[in-house]
Amino acid sequence: LEEIRKESITGVSHELKTPLSIVQSYAEGLKDGLNIEKNGYYADVILEEVDWMNGLVVDMLELSKLQSGTYTLKSEPFLIVDCIENVIIRMFENSSNHCHFNFNLDEDTLVIGEKRKIEQVIINILSNAIHYGNPGSVIKMNLLDEGEYVNISIFNEGNPIPADKIDKI
Repeated sequence: LEEIRKESITGVSHELKTPLSIVQSYAEGLKDGLNIEKNGYYADVILEEVDWMNGLVVDMLELSKLQSGTYTLKSEPFLIVDCIENVIIRMFENSSNHCHFNFNLDEDTLVIGEKRKIEQVIINILSNAIHYGNPGSVIKMNLLDEGEYVNISIFNEGNPIPADKIDKI
């Protein structure tokens, strides 16, 4: 249990880094008066990220349910392209990172799952692709409809993950 607790704290800390960075950059933009016409938009993004962080706190509380085997996913159909576009806007609106996105599926493609959890995974992988990729390199994301499921691939240009770290992913 102690090992699970340590891993949980590490995971939540990692998950909080991205929304905190987004809140910080948008708040700095508001403070510096970068684009007064977009103040409402910046405030909306900050509020969305705070809501996201509140969700992470709920996730921590649900961990005990997961450990006891009483947690169940709240799966529902949602548009995967909308989900991905929301992540892209949140992560890259105020960023100098270069990304190329290739959506090889219809915009009305529905998937079934817990949207917030899917977003969380994509944000985590994209954050790692940015953080560990070569500076100025292009990050590629492909979405491919493979019949019964949608394949989401994210590639960066950088050093491969060491073999002894693959099991941590």
